Amino acid sequence: MLARRLLWSLGLLLGPTTALAAATASPPGPVVVDDDEPPPPLVPPAKDTLGGHLVVGASAFMGAPFGELQKGYAARDLGAGFGGMLDLGFGLSRAVSIGVWGEGLAYSGSAACRFWPNVPDLSRDPCSATSFTVGPFVRYHLLQGMRLDPWILIGPGYRSITQETPSGTKAYAGFEYLHVLIGGDYYLTSNLGVGPFIGLDGGVLAKRPQPLFGPGVKTAWHTEFVAGLRVVLDIPGK
Repeated sequence: MLARRLLWSLGLLLGPTTALAAATASPPGPVVVDDDEPPPPLVPPAKDTLGGHLVVGASAFMGAPFGELQKGYAARDLGAGFGGMLDLGFGLSRAVSIGVWGEGLAYSGSAACRFWPNVPDLSRDPCSATSFTVGPFVRYHLLQGMRLDPWILIGPGYRSITQETPSGTKAYAGFEYLHVLIGGDYYLTSNLGVGPFIGLDGGVLAKRPQPLFGPGVKTAWHTEFVAGLRVVLDIPGK
């Protein structure tokens, strides 16, 4: 009986001490949670819709010349020009293509007849003129993978202008140092697109006939604003 009381008393004394020791034991270490997200899946680049493609364009456009053909003879006297343009390009990459371009224009020439007031036969339209230009180009395409394909084209060229006058045919020619077009093609199908463009041509007409008024100058600056509509064929297609 005495031994049982001693054990019970010892239990009462040791119980709180054991609980306090358990309570004051060092807390467990921090739990490490792996919050690193898995890397996102690799997204392949957009499909290249230009590199290796053959791009053929045909345009109808009008031109408004200004500047001069020779001393005392303004280029605007040729009148408004109407014609067509062809371009053939090959895609070097998804954004750049190179190629050749050519254009032909027929000018109304009504204002030019004021230099020959006594034209014997106006029905022959002796003051009309034509212009032909050809040259290389580089074209930069701004977008990929869309139906709308905006672009900027730049390139030099060689221009030839022929004018019919009562005193015979007059010829002008020179280097086209600037041929810039800005446009956009909307692809109706994967192969066929259509879109507008505007541009500016500029050149020096080093070859000219005898000037109409007084001594001539060595060069004449010719500039032309153009605007038109282009139809384009992409092979093998976007």
